[in-house]
This record gives sequence, structure tokens and C-alpha cells, in this order.
Amino acid sequence: MSGIEFKDVLADVLTGLENGTYEPFADEDNWAKGDEDYQDVVDVIHELVDNEQYGRGALIAAAGHIREESAHITLDGIEGYLQEHYKGSGQSKGALLREYAENLVSEGMASHSLAKLYAGLDQAGAVDWFPWGEFVDSQQTPVADLLFVEIPHTVGQGDDGWYLFEN
Repeated sequence: MSGIEFKDVLADVLTGLENGTYEPFADEDNWAKGDEDYQDVVDVIHELVDNEQYGRGALIAAAGHIREESAHITLDGIEGYLQEHYKGSGQSKGALLREYAENLVSEGMASHSLAKLYAGLDQAGAVDWFPWGEFVDSQQTPVADLLFVEIPHTVGQGDDGWYLFEN
């Protein structure tokens, strides 16, 4: 499993899990593609999809982010990659950036430029009035190292539409 790249197998595994071709934690007679290593891949991705912190949409967005960065992330390294780069999801870029900035402040990362921006706006009573979405689109310094990935909503699934990654 260590040499299998996350971005190369995600679509196949998600499709197989959704249509029942692959079964998580299958016994030997039902291994995905009849291969124990590939079954391990299915199991890892299934666990990440079921993880409250990530979910299906975040994994699809992560695969897009990994492609965009031309990164080579194996399945063994995907959880560490997500922990380091994935910052959250939301219904809009602006709401997502605001939540991320607020989280930076609450986590005590006061030296981060977005935390400083949020703290200043909060002190002035202007957090609700600040044009967070327009600020994302401006690509000014505090947001230049952030990548917002849009994943269209899947009918019947509650996935958020925007996913935030920090380079």
C-alpha cells in the first residue's frame, strides 16, 4: 500500500464503495479486485470517508489539491497530509475564510496574519461587516497561500461546497 498514490485510486474506490462493488473490511473471498493490498486501500479510504473531520467531499477536494500541487502522496501519508494542509469546509469561500481566521485566534495563533486581521476586525466590531468572500478573491498576502477547492454538491448528500487547504 505504501507505493499507491492517493489521487490515482480515490475515484475508483469511492465509486466502488457507493455502488457496492467494493465492501469495506471484506473477507478474503470478497477483496476488492481480488487483491489484499487493494482491499487495504478500500479500507483506508472508507475510514477517511466516515471520519467526521474529513468526509467524502474533503477527500475529493484533497485529490484535486494534490494534483494542483503536483504532490506525490501515498495512501500511507494521506492522513498526515490532511492534518497538515486541510483547514476546513463551508458553504462559501467567505464563510470558510472567516471561520478559519476565527479558529486561528481561538487556537492562540495570534501571530498569523489572518488571526491579526480577525482580531482587529473583532475589536472594531466589524467581523460581520467585512467582505470575506471578496477578500478571498483578492489573493492578498493573508490568503495567497490558501487554496479554495469547490466540489459541487451531490444530490442527497450534505457535503459542503468549498474546501480550504493551506500550502
